[in-house]
Amino acid sequence: MPFDPGDQILGQDTKINDDQYWRKSITPEHVLRRLIKASLILDSDASGSYFWQLCASLLPLTTAPIGFLGNLASIISLADPWRLVDGTDHNIQDTAWVLALNSVALAAGVLANVLLFMNFCKFLPHIFVQTASIILYMFAVILYMALFGATEYQYFHNGVYWRSQGYWQGASASVLYGVAAIFLTLNLVGHLTKRYDGEHYLNNNQRRVYLVSLALIGWVAIGGAVFQQLINLSYANACYFCIVSFFTLGFGDIVPKTVAARIVIIPFIYMGVILIGVSVVSIYTVIREHHISAALMHRVHFQRTKAFACISEDTDATDRDSYDVMRAILKRAHLYNEITSTFLVMLWLLIFWLLGALVYHGTEGWTYFEAFYFVSIVLATVGYGDFTPDSRGGRSFFIMWVFFAIPTMTSAISSVTDIMSKIVEFIIKTVRTKSVQRKTMMNMLMMLFQSDMYEERREELSTELLEGTAIALIHGADDKAYPFEVWHFVTTKLIGELPCEFWLSDLSPLTRPINERKCLLLMTLHCLGMKGERAQTLLEQVLVDPSVDLPSRFETEETPKELSPVSSRSTGFSLSALSSRHLRSPSRVT
Repeated sequence: MPFDPGDQILGQDTKINDDQYWRKSITPEHVLRRLIKASLILDSDASGSYFWQLCASLLPLTTAPIGFLGNLASIISLADPWRLVDGTDHNIQDTAWVLALNSVALAAGVLANVLLFMNFCKFLPHIFVQTASIILYMFAVILYMALFGATEYQYFHNGVYWRSQGYWQGASASVLYGVAAIFLTLNLVGHLTKRYDGEHYLNNNQRRVYLVSLALIGWVAIGGAVFQQLINLSYANACYFCIVSFFTLGFGDIVPKTVAARIVIIPFIYMGVILIGVSVVSIYTVIREHHISAALMHRVHFQRTKAFACISEDTDATDRDSYDVMRAILKRAHLYNEITSTFLVMLWLLIFWLLGALVYHGTEGWTYFEAFYFVSIVLATVGYGDFTPDSRGGRSFFIMWVFFAIPTMTSAISSVTDIMSKIVEFIIKTVRTKSVQRKTMMNMLMMLFQSDMYEERREELSTELLEGTAIALIHGADDKAYPFEVWHFVTTKLIGELPCEFWLSDLSPLTRPINERKCLLLMTLHCLGMKGERAQTLLEQVLVDPSVDLPSRFETEETPKELSPVSSRSTGFSLSALSSRHLRSPSRVT
């Protein structure tokens, strides 16, 4: 792979330290692009298809929890015999060939998940791992299809035996493995057709989803083995008991009656509740991060393309005009995206709601209203216990369905809560008669940017203002939208004067889903001469510990030097010392 000079900005290449070569090889625009890339929340092509963006970002990660759930179903299918005597709960041991095929299907599903993890960690080539995972998932599905056909003739043709929970869990495993294979196939097709590069690097939220999903499924599997012995249950019923307990449903149809079971269930329940809570929050965060960021940038791309042409034709326009238009586009896109994402979550919840009621209407012999009532109680995690799934098919479906339904319900509640909070916040801002400006460093910088003294002493204050801006950014907020004056000042110092349509162009940082604070801080550090590893090291320090301040003077050498943290006063730049006669009232309060 050829050397990209811009990579040195991010500290990714340390072989070339020739300052003259570095300065000649990189244009200011290239520097800005690399700094924007380092600040991205989600790296996606806004001009591409939204469908393929989701295939690139969400499908590989979504496959992991589905695959883990398929592994749990496979374990239950292997642990519980597939047949029982007609009219009794007495299981008949499976034949050796059924156990063998079941074991191979479980091994294939587990190996597919292991390869998927190796794909995330970049231990093996992407196409090889993706193809191997798809083949293994489909191989497991084929084995289960063969088992269903063979046992239909061997076990159930004469009506002597009934299908047990083990049989129905095998059916669940085949469906889950099939869905995982379809998701990975769509992702691979997008990669092979050059819709995206196919690289999957896990950020902290995604890594949390993967690990917590694995821990939760593993905890249920271990709990099933423990309570199978303590309460004298089948493995499937023991897993059902654990899931009902972990989701705080408490139907009361299965209860611990011995002292040992009651002692063991206490830590199991609390750990299970913690894992459920963390997994729901993590999944919701990742889906929201990818869906909202991808959909937002996709919508923004087409709107800013139209606005770009209009601004370019306006001879009186300034870069302030394009900035205001870009912010307005982002605001409208955020509102539209909040509404559509909430609608989609509610639609997905309604599907689970009605589908669950339909299945329990068929498996439990309830009326559709009774089944709908039961599903409603489960989604609210109330669990009165007046209706519980007693059939083998009903309990098998419940084990899989509840893992999707309750997190969906939680996501729907979170989405509605977010919208209601924003409505209340808007009402409060509307009825408030007087805005109180906090005396923060960023607000004081804003007052300086809008003052007469800034226009008179722009070049003289350049370095001090950059240092003050960096310090203010260190103590700023990650989710903050920074005003035009800050963006204009830092960007012009980096690449020079800006054309009127700059903030709507592809070079604009605002056209990508970035962390504004991180991007501005990287740009400021670069302007102050801190390039390469020094900028990235200091950035990591201040983002983790905001109490770390910048050094009093910035060295321009590429060789990193030890930084001695000092207070903001040692820079020689004191915002609080500005005379009020130099300041105008700010046009906007940030």
